Amino acid sequence: MSQSVNIREIILNLLEDMQQHQTPCQAAIGTALSKYQYLDKKDRSMISRITRGTIERRLYLDWVIGQFSSVKISRIKPLILNILRMSVYQLLFMDSIPAHAVCNEAVRLSGRRGFNGLKGYVNGVLRNIDRRKDTISLPDKNKTPAAYLSVAYSVPEWMVLRWLAYDDFDTVQRMLAAFLEPSPVTVRINTDKITVEDFWKKLAWSKTDGGLHAVRGHYVPYAAKLEAFDHLTALDIFKEGLCFVQDESSMLAGMLAGIRNGSTVIDLCAAPGGKSMNAALLGGHVDARDISEAKIEKISENLKRTGIKNIRVQVRDASMFYAEDENSADVVIADVPCSGLGILGKKPDIKYRISAADIDALTVLQREIIASGWRYVKPGGTLMYSTCTVSRAENEAQLQWMTENFPLEPVDFYEQLPKGLKTETARKGYIQLMPGRHHCDGFFIARLRRKDTI
Repeated sequence: MSQSVNIREIILNLLEDMQQHQTPCQAAIGTALSKYQYLDKKDRSMISRITRGTIERRLYLDWVIGQFSSVKISRIKPLILNILRMSVYQLLFMDSIPAHAVCNEAVRLSGRRGFNGLKGYVNGVLRNIDRRKDTISLPDKNKTPAAYLSVAYSVPEWMVLRWLAYDDFDTVQRMLAAFLEPSPVTVRINTDKITVEDFWKKLAWSKTDGGLHAVRGHYVPYAAKLEAFDHLTALDIFKEGLCFVQDESSMLAGMLAGIRNGSTVIDLCAAPGGKSMNAALLGGHVDARDISEAKIEKISENLKRTGIKNIRVQVRDASMFYAEDENSADVVIADVPCSGLGILGKKPDIKYRISAADIDALTVLQREIIASGWRYVKPGGTLMYSTCTVSRAENEAQLQWMTENFPLEPVDFYEQLPKGLKTETARKGYIQLMPGRHHCDGFFIARLRRKDTI
C-alpha cells in the first residue's frame, strides 16, 4: 500500500461526499480512481471494492452494527457511522484483510477526524463484531419474508414488498442476490470498424490489453463482456473505437425493433448514445435527441471516438411534440427515464435515493414522452418502449395504457428472441428481463405497431 496516501481515508472521504452531496456512487468512485491513477492496481481496487461494497450492503451493515452497539444507529455521529460501516464491511466480506488491521485503522481514522473520545467505542464495537460474527441474526424468513430480504440483501423494505406482490419469494431472492454479484462491463462491438471475429482475434493477439478477460455475450452475437481490466478508457479496443458500452438487454431492444438498411429512426432519450449507435450499426439513419447540451455532448464524444456515421444529434425535449416530425419515423426508440431498479447491481445507491413518490412522478413523465413520441411513428411503423427497471407501474401498466389510449398494438416477437429468452409474454409484445433469471440488466422491452393509416 502506498505510504503517501491513506487508502481508508480516501474511502471515508468518498462515503462522506456521497452522503452529503448525493454524488452518484459510480461518478464518485470514477473521479477518485482518476485522481489516484498513480497508485498501484491493488490500492485502486481496494478503494473501489470497499467503497462500493459499503454502499451496496449499507442496510445490512447498519443492522449488524445495531446488534453490537450500545448507541442506536440514529444517534451515532454520521462520520463515525461511516467508519464503522466501511470497517464492518471489511470484517465480514474481505477475509484477506486481518481483523486487527481493520480495527486499528478505524481507531486511528476516528482520532485523525477529531473524535478521540470515541476511539474506544469504535474499537469495542468492531472487536465485538469480529469475535461474535457467528451470532449475527436476521429477521425471520418465514414470519417476515420482506424484512428478511430487505436486511439480507440491503434493499429498502417497500421495494421488496412491491416485488413480492407480483413474484414469489425465490424469484425475488435470486434477483436481489444477483444485484450483489460482480458484473462485467458489457460492450457492443463496432461492426463498422471491425468484424465480430476479427474483434476476438485482436483480443487474442493484443499485448497492451494484458490482464483483460473477455467472453462472448449470451444473447447478441456482437456483444462482449469484459472483466479484470484496470481502466476501460486505457484499453486499445476502447481507445480505437472498436466498441462502446451497452448492456445486452439494450442491444436486444434494438435488435427486436426490426431496423433495416435505410430505416428512419428517432431515439427520443438518446444519451449517452449506445442505443443510437447500435441502431446505426443495424442500418438505421438515426436522429439522436436528448434534453440538454451536456447530454448531447456525451453522445458526440462517443460518435467521435467510434466514428459511427448516419447519426444526427440535437437537443430536443422528449416530452414536447414537434409537429415537423409527425409520421416521419419507421422506428421510434423510447427508452424513457425510469427508476433504474433493474441496474442496482451497477448503481447501488439508486435504492436509497428513489422513493415510491419518485416512481409515481416518473410514470407521469413517461406518459408525456409517449403521448408525443408515438405521433412520430409512420403508420405501420414501430414504437420500441423500454426501461432499465423492474417495476410494474413503469412497465406492464404503461404498455396497457399505451394500447388503450393510442392507435398502437403489441407485436409478437417470440420467434425473434434468442434461445434462453423465449417467454410467453413476448407473444403479447413484451419481455421483462431480470437479474438472477437472465444474464443481463433488469430491463423491460415492448414492441408496438402504429395501427392507423394516413
